[in-house]
Amino acid sequence: MFIFLIGPSRAGKTTLSKKVAGQFPDVGLVNLDDEVNKAERQLREQGVTDLGAWQGRWERSLASFRNADSNQKLVIFDVGAGSLQTDAAFQYFGQRLSSVVLVTASFETILRRHPGRDPNELRQTEFDARHLSLYGKITKIIDTSALPEKQCTEALTVYLGLS
Repeated sequence: MFIFLIGPSRAGKTTLSKKVAGQFPDVGLVNLDDEVNKAERQLREQGVTDLGAWQGRWERSLASFRNADSNQKLVIFDVGAGSLQTDAAFQYFGQRLSSVVLVTASFETILRRHPGRDPNELRQTEFDARHLSLYGKITKIIDTSALPEKQCTEALTVYLGLS
């Protein structure tokens, strides 16, 4: 089974997914940010100095999602807002999002977690129409600004049937 954690940057997706995957050895975790960084490291090791625009970085990292170990009982995909802003990624995730947990926080909390970031730019990139269009597939919402981290982790664990 695949479960996708979507939501804005700094909402708590990675924190929750790592905690849950760390508690249950049969739960796999694929973090898109980690995959982007891994792909970039590999390119640098091959001598590539111009990695191109960030859109290409996200699209190159989609291979890790396509090759996820489906033999595991559960694989959590930690998908940030940026990954939904390219055509290839939007189509890929849009076709596969069936079990979706929205990890979110109030806009004020997200701004506080992004010190110095322009609120207007944050609204445009994290809450754009394309990203929000996938919210119709959400099956669970966890608001990290409303609950302590431990309760958020427990809520995700219970939702996934792991408790």
